[in-house]
Amino acid sequence: MLDIQTWEYAEAMELLGNSELGLKFIVHTPYQTPVINAMGYSTGPGQKAFVGFNKNKVSNLHPPWGKCNPERKLTYADHYTVEACAIECKLSRVVAQCQCKPYYFPGDFDDCSYEQLGQCAFIEIAKINANFGEECDCPIACKNEEFDVKLSYASFPNIPYGGDLGKKFKITLPEVQPGVPEYGTQVQYIRGNVVSLDLYYESMSETETVQNKAMDSTALLGSIGGHLGLFIGCSVLTAVEFLECIIMSTLGHCKTAKRKRELSLKKTHEPELEENNHSYHNKAHFNENGNGSSDV
Repeated sequence: MLDIQTWEYAEAMELLGNSELGLKFIVHTPYQTPVINAMGYSTGPGQKAFVGFNKNKVSNLHPPWGKCNPERKLTYADHYTVEACAIECKLSRVVAQCQCKPYYFPGDFDDCSYEQLGQCAFIEIAKINANFGEECDCPIACKNEEFDVKLSYASFPNIPYGGDLGKKFKITLPEVQPGVPEYGTQVQYIRGNVVSLDLYYESMSETETVQNKAMDSTALLGSIGGHLGLFIGCSVLTAVEFLECIIMSTLGHCKTAKRKRELSLKKTHEPELEENNHSYHNKAHFNENGNGSSDV
């Protein structure tokens, strides 16, 4: 149970303060950066919130199968989360433009004044939120733990229980003054200022979500072989025989081309040999006739 003392609220509209009366909470692991404004759950005074949650572990793949980056590191967080990355992205933008940081951001920078928050810091943060995908490079985390939260509410407290709470905690009604509402009884004060939370695990088991490859190398080869076998009746033996046919056909063409070149060269040299032989015979005949005439 929390006493929020509603008369102490001082948030103004020009500072983009919260208009709600109550508190926000979030269920997260110790290493996660809580983002209350964007992901928190709300409850108000006079209510008891029953918060049941289950734990879910998430594992994502790195490229080319997934989008997480196992090498990504942050400056102000030991474990990478998208929320912590977003905070550091906004921090760098606000510090560069406003020379200060919101008080709830990490870092050794000067805290922004109320005027700087309303006139500069919140404006820059709104610009980033409007176009977060292009302004910040924050891929999903490779390992993450999430909580699925279920809420239910009931009015709090009933009159007998409220009276017992007032006596047990010795609740003193505030003095009536400007800005402070008047409470007639302790039960009225509790209904106007006290928030009750009941948090519990719905189940003692955990759920693990693992991102797997749509198709690994073994499955890819099996898929290709299955499609080939289905549509063209191809198998490993058929592929080997087809390769053998290509090799034998190539070798046959090479031998045929070589044989054709040899025959062509042979036909080219035969006329030269015949011409040389004919010239030799004519010369021999001439010499023979010449010798005979000299004898006569």
